Amino acid sequence: MIADGNDVCMFYDFVTTVPAIGTTRIAELFQVENGKITFINLYFDPRPYAAMFGQK
Repeated sequence: MIADGNDVCMFYDFVTTVPAIGTTRIAELFQVENGKITFINLYFDPRPYAAMFGQK
């Protein structure tokens, strides 16, 4: 986790039990105001999820 003032960035591995997906590396950006999260943006590679639903 990295924080600078009201901005926070968190990196983690999202572990699933779905064999086609396995583990997904996630990066999440947050903005916090008055102790509450006011903004969230999530970044990850969606290709394994798209393939699971038959999309390219």
